[in-house]
Amino acid sequence: MRTFSKAITPFMPLPSPDILRSSDACEIGNFLAKRELFASGRDAMFRIAKILGGKPALWIPRFFCPPLLKPLSEFFQIQFYDDYPSMPLPEFNTLNATEGDVVLAVNFFGLRGNHINIDSWRNWKSKNPKITLVGDFTHAPFCRAQECDAFDFVFASFRKSLPIPDGAFLYTARGNPSPMFSNMSPAGICDFAADFLQAAALCGTYGPISHTEDEYLYYRAETKLNSRRRFSPISAFSQKTLRRLDIKKIEAARAENAMAFSNAVLSAGNPHVEELNRKFSNFENLEDCSIFAPILKFSKPSLRDSVYDALSKVGARPCIYWGGFGKGADKRTLEEESSLLAVPLDFRHSLDDALKAASIVISCF
Repeated sequence: MRTFSKAITPFMPLPSPDILRSSDACEIGNFLAKRELFASGRDAMFRIAKILGGKPALWIPRFFCPPLLKPLSEFFQIQFYDDYPSMPLPEFNTLNATEGDVVLAVNFFGLRGNHINIDSWRNWKSKNPKITLVGDFTHAPFCRAQECDAFDFVFASFRKSLPIPDGAFLYTARGNPSPMFSNMSPAGICDFAADFLQAAALCGTYGPISHTEDEYLYYRAETKLNSRRRFSPISAFSQKTLRRLDIKKIEAARAENAMAFSNAVLSAGNPHVEELNRKFSNFENLEDCSIFAPILKFSKPSLRDSVYDALSKVGARPCIYWGGFGKGADKRTLEEESSLLAVPLDFRHSLDDALKAASIVISCF
């Protein structure tokens, strides 16, 4: 018997009719008209490198996506500063950028959309006007905080949170989007996106195929994505789908499920577990579209691992993000990685799914 109504997995499905509008949505159309559109978030970073020229220093948080480092290092000189998802703010005293450098401010899992964090970046930028500040909103592409005037560039990937195989945007306060990458005519599909689309179609047609064929295609797509070194436009399929998606409905369902899960887990009263959406935003101002997924922080790594195993046994795919940089990672990054777990509940799932997932977590306490 299926435990959940839909698979709890980070792999996105094909769009279902219940989240599609009958015609293009004006809101998303206006949003996209102000932005350049690409196949992936890293494409947006490649485009920024092209705009800036040279090979400037790029300051990124120590908690970051490891596969991105190699391609970015071909365009930037990589430097690190201390910032982690479980912290309310970056440690700005470790950010030693100088004129001409580029700084990447990451909205980890949508947790950094609050005014305290944004005001802190605005204050930092006012003191460092000749340093380029880039906002990464991949985990919350519609979060209102991206409108902060401190950012020179803002980008986000769509495929992490929406049912499309590719897609990302780049916004710049430095001028209008290039006609080459905005309001484009239909484009072909990249090889990585073709694999994502195949996997979603297989899963949607036949159901989760024992997490074999479809997962193989998903992981093959990730491998192809990690080998990219140049930017490409968004595919025709994703662009058309994006304009039809009911974003408000999608984001409301995501927030509702995350809140129900959080309430249930925290009601168990385990002192070794925090839910970071509850900690940082308390699920206020949900219209800001800043919820990505329930993010659990464990003070005992062994408990995190037990929860991961319990969810995996019932077919869920909880996420351990960005496992540091292997043995080369610093102690603090490894400690953060060993304590975090994301449960990919979103618009696909029912409140019953959220509560069932929470009960499995609680059974490990």
